[in-house]
Amino acid sequence: MKRLIIILFFTCTSSILWSQTLTKAVVDSAKFLIVKATVNFLVTDSKTFGGNKSICRSCMSYESLKEFAIDKKLSKVPEYINNWKSIKIDTTQESAGKSLSEFKNRVHDTITSGAKEFRKKLNSYPDYKITIDSIVEYFNTFYTSSNTNTQSSTTQTVETKISIVPAMSWWQKKPAFQYVLYGTTFLLAIGLIFFIRQAKRENKSKKSYKDANNEKSQLLERNTAEIDALKKSNTSLQEKIVLLEEELKAERKKLSIQNQVSVKQQEQPAKQETRKKISNIKYARYADQGDGFTASDFLAESDSETIFEITITSPNTAYYKIAPNANAQKYALSDAAYFLGKTCKYESAPFGQSNIHTDQPGELKLQGNKWAIISPAIISFR
Repeated sequence: MKRLIIILFFTCTSSILWSQTLTKAVVDSAKFLIVKATVNFLVTDSKTFGGNKSICRSCMSYESLKEFAIDKKLSKVPEYINNWKSIKIDTTQESAGKSLSEFKNRVHDTITSGAKEFRKKLNSYPDYKITIDSIVEYFNTFYTSSNTNTQSSTTQTVETKISIVPAMSWWQKKPAFQYVLYGTTFLLAIGLIFFIRQAKRENKSKKSYKDANNEKSQLLERNTAEIDALKKSNTSLQEKIVLLEEELKAERKKLSIQNQVSVKQQEQPAKQETRKKISNIKYARYADQGDGFTASDFLAESDSETIFEITITSPNTAYYKIAPNANAQKYALSDAAYFLGKTCKYESAPFGQSNIHTDQPGELKLQGNKWAIISPAIISFR
């Protein structure tokens, strides 16, 4: 991918070598190639976008890149492309290189900073980083270079600094074929430098891979020894556990015989008490009558929307508080003013993932089919 991008970069710059606006065209080409490399890198993020996605080798415009992103269901990537395309880069000779480098860093940080920093650990990240750095590096190299001509009649050496956008007067003094020769020779030299550096990087990567394999083998050996030791220790512990279980089983059998009668006598009253308590506790989703609850709408069990827990203390009196159900509290906080405004009093407003605590239950009195609020509940958010 990186080699293809560099070749496309040189092709783009060569094809517009005769234009008076060559600097802007080359900057725009380098800018597009940085965006394209970034989109192709994002394709490899299977955690965010899913796997089995191929890169776009044929994309030659921002529109084709956006179509590719939409087709591959790369969420937010089309918006990124529009934002990056709109960024202006200084194309003056003094600032073009620096401005392009700042653009590259901005694009890179957009997709790898903060919560997206995990992308720096992707296998494709090193190649991506080298690619965008190479685009800026070779842009700067191609933008300004030196050409030395030695004349046979004299020993004088003339060094001419060749700019990507030469002045028209200088352009008209040289034969056209010389520019083609200079440009071709320069591109071949840059390509040779690139491939030599690439070969060095590949050799370095192979050595790092070999070292990593050796370290992995050593770790596996240590882990195997530790696992064997843990297995022996586990066997010994299991034998001890078996002995303890046998002793516990004998003790439980003795206690079971002694407590069997008393447990049965205690179970029935406890169950009756539990039923009584459960029957006295009701639930309501909201104060449907504004200043009270409809008695016939009370629920016997709570769910994710039952905000209020009502305890009936007598046929005509009861008290209520905010139910401890986390989902119901979250539902109440989704519109605190509506659900809690008339039923509760509180000094501070709710915040974020706050929990509702009932500091003092509210009081209710039955009036026909309505449990009227006599005094609101006092709550706080923690």
